Amino acid sequence: MTATRPGFCSVLIGLVLAALVAAGCGVVQSQALLATLPTTAGGVTFDTSRVIDDSFWSGLEVDDVLAALGKRRSDATIVERWPRDGVGGGIGAFVVNGVPGDVALDTVAQTWHAAAVVGRSQTTIGDRDVWVLEQRGGYFLLAYRRGSTIYWASTDDRSLAEQFIAAMP
Repeated sequence: MTATRPGFCSVLIGLVLAALVAAGCGVVQSQALLATLPTTAGGVTFDTSRVIDDSFWSGLEVDDVLAALGKRRSDATIVERWPRDGVGGGIGAFVVNGVPGDVALDTVAQTWHAAAVVGRSQTTIGDRDVWVLEQRGGYFLLAYRRGSTIYWASTDDRSLAEQFIAAMP
């Protein structure tokens, strides 16, 4: 039987603990970001929340943004809120590590579900400079930034999307 060196075990335990702490920090970051999103806006109750990470299916619009930035989901904190019944649209927020908010927002405007975008414009809602992406099928994505955080709202009713944005930080 071969004896295990005490130093090896210490290093292995240290690596496992570091991984657990890093995973825990990601959860804390996600929950803190999720807490910035309203649970109701424009008469819609957002009673379903989710954190988008590497375990979530691929092909989400945010994946196009991350790819354009040379990043992956593991480089970002991404959260969403939706009504349980799916009626009324959704809201979300994300932060990409090492990417300034203005760069992230410009990338959203150019790459978010780009093949479906039929119009891009800018507007002001409250004190927010907002990108409006009109998509095929009558859907709208509105996005703005606060610092390095990108906030978005998506629905088939632009007026409702504007109400969502007005309720956000």
